[in-house]
Amino acid sequence: MKISEIIDKLEAYHGPLEPERRTCDIVQYGDPDQVCTGIVLSCCPTAEVIRKAAELGCNLIIGHEPLFYDGWDETDWLQDNCVYQAKKQLLDRLGIVVYRDHDHIHNHRPDGIFSGLAKMLGWEQYQETENYFPGTAYHLPLTTVRAVAEHVAHTMQIDGIRIIGDPEMPVERVAIVGHFFGTDWDRQNIQLIEK
Repeated sequence: MKISEIIDKLEAYHGPLEPERRTCDIVQYGDPDQVCTGIVLSCCPTAEVIRKAAELGCNLIIGHEPLFYDGWDETDWLQDNCVYQAKKQLLDRLGIVVYRDHDHIHNHRPDGIFSGLAKMLGWEQYQETENYFPGTAYHLPLTTVRAVAEHVAHTMQIDGIRIIGDPEMPVERVAIVGHFFGTDWDRQNIQLIEK
């Protein structure tokens, strides 16, 4: 199956975006008319992820965040940047296609990123708020900040989390907010956290 056909199926699964909406969900790099040999999913399509995809025999990376550091993946400002050039050369040498699935997966109902995070953390039954944007609140059984941090680190298989404040502080409510954009969404995030 061609990579372009896989992308069409993925977008059809998520459903359409508003017709007038600009989207960053594009083929960020490569030729989507080639036959797909395998797929790697990654939040961030870093050089390490690109090399690992090739090692696994995969020529399609579906990433969530930008490939080239700009929210719209505009690269005109990077033409003389040596890191950009090296990443392009790596993609060319390995024949990798990178597609960004950001707006569609967040537009999916339920939101594909934050519902997946809730499921991974085992917090689905604790969810207080319906929507994932601007954020989601959870009412957990009484625990401590340290226990929440250790659970998140263990579940997500990361080496640790920095805690600012008292790690033994009791906690029952947790809010996960997606991003701070410098827009009205930031005010909504702050209001959610305040509540």
